[in-house]
Amino acid sequence: MLEVSLAISSALFYALTYILSRLAAEDISPIQGAFINSATVAAIMLPWSLFTVPVWEFLNPVLLWFVGIGVFIPGLARMLHYAGLQRIGASPAALIRGVGPLFSSSLAVLLLGETLSFELATGTGFIILGVAILSIRKEEMRSWALSGIVLSLAATMTFVFRDIIIRHSSPDVPYKTLAILVMSLTSTVVMGAAWGQFEKRSITSVPRRGIILFVMVGISTVFAQLALFHALDVGRVVVVTPIIASQPLFVMLLSVFLPRGMEKITMFMILGGAIIVLGGTIIGIG
Repeated sequence: MLEVSLAISSALFYALTYILSRLAAEDISPIQGAFINSATVAAIMLPWSLFTVPVWEFLNPVLLWFVGIGVFIPGLARMLHYAGLQRIGASPAALIRGVGPLFSSSLAVLLLGETLSFELATGTGFIILGVAILSIRKEEMRSWALSGIVLSLAATMTFVFRDIIIRHSSPDVPYKTLAILVMSLTSTVVMGAAWGQFEKRSITSVPRRGIILFVMVGISTVFAQLALFHALDVGRVVVVTPIIASQPLFVMLLSVFLPRGMEKITMFMILGGAIIVLGGTIIGIG
């Protein structure tokens, strides 16, 4: 049950990052937000790692996996997601993101030798179905343009491989804080370079409200990543990833804190949420 509890905690904090990002959307661009988010995580994890991690662990070659993750997440993955969303709309993009557990479970079985029981497969199926139903918003359906599908699928697969890599390398990286530090520092450098290349305004011209909100996103990301790393350390991808994918349920619950009109609760969302809870319960029991 520990892996389930940690996965639920991670999904909750990732949902909080979404809510905070929505609140800051009018003040700051995705590139700026990703930079501030990553820099905040790095600023928190750096002193933590320096005081708690033995010096020789900083030379661990397995950390190169997390350099790779930092190149793609959150910056490139988020940009791919937004690009796909612009082409096909929010609902189709969310539906594609929702099938992530199908890919992650399949790869975990093929590459990591994990087993997928009937209960886990059933629970995963219910969560995917619930996310699909919860994501339906008629006014946000646009098209199924091939370019949008490819971009949204690419964004989804980056998170799938993140979980596979974390689970694969977890035994060789005893200090999860160091892995998160390497990821966040890499992402900060990548997004800082993107900011310099594509953004016209400096950090001093960014509205203070947007900076504060994305610093809060960074703090929430720290908790989400710590829970994710420890969940994948003690548990299996086939259990953890489907539960992480249920974060739209927590987004719906936390949407009461959004300004009126930003996130309208529909019957589809309520039905989808109920099915997600059912799927999570089956996984927890299984």
